[in-house]
Amino acid sequence: MNKLTEFQSQLEVLASSLGATLHLPEPGSGKFCMRLIRLPVDGPETIIDIKSVGHRYFVTTSRFIEPLRQSVKGLMNGKISENFRIPMEISSSECSGNESLILECKNESIYGLRSSFSSIDDVDLFYFFFTDSFNCVTATTTHLHRQTDELWQRIINRSYGTELIPPRRFSRRLTSNFSA
Repeated sequence: MNKLTEFQSQLEVLASSLGATLHLPEPGSGKFCMRLIRLPVDGPETIIDIKSVGHRYFVTTSRFIEPLRQSVKGLMNGKISENFRIPMEISSSECSGNESLILECKNESIYGLRSSFSSIDDVDLFYFFFTDSFNCVTATTTHLHRQTDELWQRIINRSYGTELIPPRRFSRRLTSNFSA
């Protein structure tokens, strides 16, 4: 299996450290916790966390307002000033246990999720972590549109709806090469 490049590793570590705190359930409690980190080359980088508390479910969405990739590249090249900051928003909300991403995580097939990635820096990266307090799974993938694993496709597709449950406060500044 390929190893993550230094850039991919730093990107994931920085995203994880800046996102909302991940609350792991007590071992053997039967509660669950899921984190999906979506780091596309061109598009909003987002972290979606879901946790269960009793019979209630909470989704937290961490959104990077400006591209995290550019910040990591600057950090690796030593081009970061002392005023360095990465603007982001973190929103949280209760959600239904019937949310499609929650139902996907409750399915036993979630433990069949496998890593399949390229050690190329300029590709979309997706990191997944899930635990039901008894078992856990972690996986990484790239080239999602070439991915043959339907489980990855379902998780990513369902995450787009789930991320919209918590309210938005800001929107990412989009840069465009289009000139009028």
